[in-house]
Amino acid sequence: MKRKLSWLILIFAFSLFFLYGGPAGAQQKPIVIGGSLPLTGVWAETAKVIQRGYEFWSKKPTPKGGFLGGR
Repeated sequence: MKRKLSWLILIFAFSLFFLYGGPAGAQQKPIVIGGSLPLTGVWAETAKVIQRGYEFWSKKPTPKGGFLGGR
């Protein structure tokens, strides 16, 4: 019975570790923004405006010092 309880506690501990990702790293991965926009055809001009909006939004500083706090 003690052996089963020990295994259960061990599995629970590892589950929590992997569920929350373990200790936080010093540097986070960069955020990648993507979209599907037409480059040719009838909607190409509209897509260029949308693309400029995406680029402006990704570079706009926030009160925390950048996109999502500097990332």
